[in-house]
Amino acid sequence: MAHPKAETTEPAAERRDRHSRRGDGGVVLVSTLAKVVLTVAIVGTVGYDAISIGATHLQTEDHAQQAAILARDALVTKKTQKAAYAAVVAYTKESGDTLEKFGIAKDGTITVVLSRTARTIAASRVPKVKNYVTYTATAVVGDPLKR
Repeated sequence: MAHPKAETTEPAAERRDRHSRRGDGGVVLVSTLAKVVLTVAIVGTVGYDAISIGATHLQTEDHAQQAAILARDALVTKKTQKAAYAAVVAYTKESGDTLEKFGIAKDGTITVVLSRTARTIAASRVPKVKNYVTYTATAVVGDPLKR
């Protein structure tokens, strides 16, 4: 009685071909996996940068408005422009924005201009998108009692 493996009628060349074809599937799987990972990384980077830029624009608008309101309140309560400016500087420092301009008109209208740079992965390096990374917001608040 012969050993079961010895009864194999498949030639050695066919067995090698079958094994080499099975090995090519791994290469296809790895290249497909690499493409998927690269696609997810690109989409993730673009998404993160877009959300960061959008959030920075909204935050800067809100912070400028809040800083102008704080300046108006300080001007009304303490009656000095220094107090209004100090309130804006303190709030700007706390919020992480940059104070670009502060002014009080003769009629008591307060103008605050703030800027903020978004934290991005790639957008700050792309020439056509670079202009959107730093956002400048202007807020103007008047005295509600002077109308």
